[in-house]
Amino acid sequence: MIYNNTMQIRDAQPSDKQAVLEFCKETFSWGDYIADVWDSWILQGNLFVAVENDTPIGLSHLVFRDNRQAWLEGIRVHPNHRRKGYGRKIISYCESIANSKTIRMIIESDNTPSIDLARSMGYDIEDWWRLYALVPKKETSSVVTASDVNQVSRFVSSNTYVDSWKWLPLENPDLEELIQQKRILLSAQNGRILAKQRL
Repeated sequence: MIYNNTMQIRDAQPSDKQAVLEFCKETFSWGDYIADVWDSWILQGNLFVAVENDTPIGLSHLVFRDNRQAWLEGIRVHPNHRRKGYGRKIISYCESIANSKTIRMIIESDNTPSIDLARSMGYDIEDWWRLYALVPKKETSSVVTASDVNQVSRFVSSNTYVDSWKWLPLENPDLEELIQQKRILLSAQNGRILAKQRL
């Protein structure tokens, strides 16, 4: 736990949820995802809140992928407390816990204030990602869960996959774990997988 004037950073408690969700509900034009991940983040640990007078005003979640890297996600500061250096203090606190591990974060490309903050703290842009969406054609098909790595690997053209807001390495052991968890879905028609191999 750290203190700074009236602000302190501590482990999040389940009782912080309502106050956090209240200031996170309009983070983006479409809302926010914090309500969907709060409970799992509490269980995972390393969910931190910045509080002033016992009231949450900021948060962040720190995830350790392995002994070399950590992911920083969900950095939020209450709109009434922005531009006071609290985001910087939350990130610095997480860096102190991560120690010397490489820390990565994903920031939306239009989020100039967060990009500027990360750059001012020494972070470099490592890559750009695009998110696409489409309306599927109305064809009769079914969805099946993948059953083995060979069924999936020929359709995979990326060496990463996304889990929440973290891009993680995608290798055969990762594929096997995702298949076991039934998290890889395939589209099939007449028993044939419809996904196309990238050339």
